[in-house]
Amino acid sequence: MSFLVCGGAFCAEEARVVLIVIPTEEPAPDRVQEILQEHLGDVQVRVDVTEREALPDTPGHWIEIGANQAAKEPGTLAIFGWRCEEKTDCTLYMVDTGSGSFAAIPVRPDDMEDHDSERIAFALAATARESIWGAMFPVMRRLIDEGKNPKAPALRWQREPGPYIGDGDSAGQVKDKRPWMWLEWGYHGEYPHPTGQSLHGPWVGAALSPGKNLVPFLQIGWLGLQSGQNEQGVVKTHRFPISLALRIYVPIGPAMFSVAPVGRVDFVIAKSDPIGPRGESTGMKIEVHAGAATTWHLPLPSGKVEAVIGMGALATILGHDYKVDGQSAVAASGVRFIWMVGMAWSPL
Repeated sequence: MSFLVCGGAFCAEEARVVLIVIPTEEPAPDRVQEILQEHLGDVQVRVDVTEREALPDTPGHWIEIGANQAAKEPGTLAIFGWRCEEKTDCTLYMVDTGSGSFAAIPVRPDDMEDHDSERIAFALAATARESIWGAMFPVMRRLIDEGKNPKAPALRWQREPGPYIGDGDSAGQVKDKRPWMWLEWGYHGEYPHPTGQSLHGPWVGAALSPGKNLVPFLQIGWLGLQSGQNEQGVVKTHRFPISLALRIYVPIGPAMFSVAPVGRVDFVIAKSDPIGPRGESTGMKIEVHAGAATTWHLPLPSGKVEAVIGMGALATILGHDYKVDGQSAVAASGVRFIWMVGMAWSPL
């Protein structure tokens, strides 16, 4: 609602809409005003009434009255009016005063029984409410701007919202099906606390989409070489993490944002090189970490390739000190701050 209630030269407490009415018509203008004011009270939009002997008879006349109301009192978002035939078949007229756009919306409640003034009053108020609460006016402004300065159509992946087709149950915005499998790769890193030595290396992964917004993601990588030393010698470790995340996706325009619980198992190969002639010894340990991560998927022009950016934090559940002759050279982590960048590609 912020795009309507607070912007330009006015804020929410100054915003209003105006009903242009004939006082003797039904449904009673006072009742429509009362219902609409109740619906818009939470967003602090005032509902005023202006009485006329006759309603405007052309879109241009409606737009002119809207401009006059906006000039009369800054903060006027829109004007509304209606005509009803046989008291059950109404048309709601609306003008967005910001863009000067006009629309006429049929209002015909399915459950009307003969003459039901209260029901049609509620239907008119509810339709006006949704034009304020929803995205109708911003879209109208976008269409007005396009009429003033027409442009070639955007590439498919840039369209937001998409084209509208059809009638009835199948009507709606056309949305491409997101492929159910993605292959991902890139570079990732982490900062283990309290050791304080950043690690980084390549990774690959795969994401499956069995549900609309729930995406399991398996990632395998290498986090490079970590070294530490003490009075007894040097330890060098190679860390191979395998993580499983359950991404919960939220579409934001053409991009996808996700939050995910993450579990990770690290296979750590440690080489201990004590001072003296004894030589190196090698061993492997397993560490376990759990936490959460966020990820952005930003589509590239081809539609099948996306840029991936992510970050998060993992708490160490099972960690180890890596020692030389019983003395720690690389301390176990308490938490690991992770990041990654890369690409995602769907072969489908």
